[in-house]
Amino acid sequence: MRHLIPVLTGFVLLGALQWSCGDECQYDRDCPPFEVCHEGACRPLGSIDGGADGDSDTDTDADSDTDSDSDTDADTDSDSDADAEGQYTALSLTQFELTGELLCDVSGDGLPDNVFADLDPTIMAFLRSWIDDAVHRWNRVLAVDLGGLPDPATPEGQDVVVTMGTATDCDGDPSDNTSPGELIAPTGDMIDFTVSVSTGALVGEADRMVFNIDDGDFVLSGFEFTATVAPWLESLSDGVLCFYFAIPDLYGLTTDSYPDYTVLDALVAPGAVSGLTWITGLQPDVDVDGDGLETLIADEDGHVVQCLDGDGSTVVPEEGHHCAEHPGIVDGFSGTFLVAGVGAVMAASCPGGDSGP
Repeated sequence: MRHLIPVLTGFVLLGALQWSCGDECQYDRDCPPFEVCHEGACRPLGSIDGGADGDSDTDTDADSDTDSDSDTDADTDSDSDADAEGQYTALSLTQFELTGELLCDVSGDGLPDNVFADLDPTIMAFLRSWIDDAVHRWNRVLAVDLGGLPDPATPEGQDVVVTMGTATDCDGDPSDNTSPGELIAPTGDMIDFTVSVSTGALVGEADRMVFNIDDGDFVLSGFEFTATVAPWLESLSDGVLCFYFAIPDLYGLTTDSYPDYTVLDALVAPGAVSGLTWITGLQPDVDVDGDGLETLIADEDGHVVQCLDGDGSTVVPEEGHHCAEHPGIVDGFSGTFLVAGVGAVMAASCPGGDSGP
């Protein structure tokens, strides 16, 4: 993929672990990642009719097909067990941290991009706090549903579609979310994205990822993702998510801390918005439409009031609309998230039918 630059070559791909579909087995733990033991042979996770936890009917731990949502506590030792040895069907992201590190070539020019590398630490801390609160409010977690992943012996680079989105932590206790086995349920539509499968690694991409949060749609454009996955989906580590925030999407977001401003205002004029007048703002660094980088101008109060197209001309919005909503204003702010996660069990809804807000 063009976005991930050579600094990522240190990722562990667990290439020494080789399996093939159909290996003999007695327990799920005898099978490679993304497979379950069914009738004495390893089969791809998701290819066997059964419970949400991926257990086969012959599993000796006596899990039933409905055990993933059978008790109401979704306890920390994995009420569904996902078979006592692991074999989870989803990943709950325990780290989703905006970073200033230069790890991605978002613009495609061969050089690393991250506009947030130049952001004042005070504003960076505010953005991290806002993102964390917006994503995890009301017992929410970010989750990747991997129940449809095929046998890892498929040819390396084969593309499959998995889903990602916000999910409810069914036990309502965030203190145990770093342990594998939490029962989670999607809060809304999960979004498809393409994943390239190789043993021990996930590499995915999507044009746009939209996460529904209370403050509006949280949108990542030009989404590309790579991470290391432990056997039986027990954990995800070394995750790097490259993206850019498009100008119109940031204009559509607000925060509780500064309700009179959009997130776009906070990036362009953080000094005026926060009252810390010495802090300088950011400008787009990803030329999405190829006509030169656009420029955003804020007034003394910190509101973006003027948009200049890539050729320097002033964009005149339609009456009643902001210039950031003009179809010619589409450039973006490059960024990177560091990502980690643990295995979880994805159910259609939490016990009692609650799928969250």
